[in-house]
Amino acid sequence: MALTAVTRKSQLRRPSLDLGEEVVHRPVLLERFLEAAEPKPEEVWVDATFGSGGYSRALLARQCQVLALDWDELAEGFARELEEKFPEKFRFFRENFARLGELCRKMGFAWVDGVVLDLGVSGLQLSDPTRGFSFRTVGPLDMRMDRRLPLSARDLLYGASLEDITVLFHRVLDLRESRKLARAVVMARERGRLQTTTDLARIAEKTLGWRRGSRIHPATRPFLALRLAVNRELDYLPVALREARDVLRPGGRLAVVAFHSLEDRIVKGFFRGEGDLGEGLPRDPGRKVGWFERVHRYLPTPEEVASNPRARSARLRIGWKRG
Repeated sequence: MALTAVTRKSQLRRPSLDLGEEVVHRPVLLERFLEAAEPKPEEVWVDATFGSGGYSRALLARQCQVLALDWDELAEGFARELEEKFPEKFRFFRENFARLGELCRKMGFAWVDGVVLDLGVSGLQLSDPTRGFSFRTVGPLDMRMDRRLPLSARDLLYGASLEDITVLFHRVLDLRESRKLARAVVMARERGRLQTTTDLARIAEKTLGWRRGSRIHPATRPFLALRLAVNRELDYLPVALREARDVLRPGGRLAVVAFHSLEDRIVKGFFRGEGDLGEGLPRDPGRKVGWFERVHRYLPTPEEVASNPRARSARLRIGWKRG
């Protein structure tokens, strides 16, 4: 029996809690999420960034129903395994998280109890050279989270003007650095020397150099800017946040893990209700009243950072929707 709204309570068979050792990527801040959000048996949760299923597995272990989304084909294999193991508890769609509200309605859920978004690129994507996300190994300049997208990173860099490339890099670099790097990219492509991830990394290293006292490779921020542009991540994120808010029941929880300041600024502003206060919500002069009655922020522990360096920049925010 597939997961649907009408099978929400007593009709659902409880599966075994033996989740095995299949988890390839353990999400950062997972324990903090479970402690704070307190997912309960039979609650309906949306894992809007499924990946290899770390959050979904944890929610299934808490006897929740899970509707999962991910637009990367890599996620389908992990999801298929969970659909076979938990046919009445778990359902997966290969879709962008901006469509989560539509998919909830398609499944018959007017409301859900919680939504979790673990933003950015996954460890699995970074570790696969063929995806082009990492500058540490040779790979194609791809960077598409969904290979059905029409333009790869190479397509974007070869098709954009000098001015457009400057604007792209200016998201993460100052204007002087952006112009300098954009000129170097255009010169390299004219000479046919911009084909792989390591080509771009060398250009960034030669052009920008190492900042004094910095442990961050010069290619880190240009790669981030390019990935954001290819996947339109900062365009889809506000849509996904609004979709999540609208499908949450009163008291429902929205949990978002962000890894860099550009996406974290959007998440923080959303929870504060900046520019998007709820219609009909009470107004107190001089004070903003948004859709969430409380929002808590959580940081990784030193132990988690030591065991998983990727956790260093992670920020988890959980908001409880106003009743």
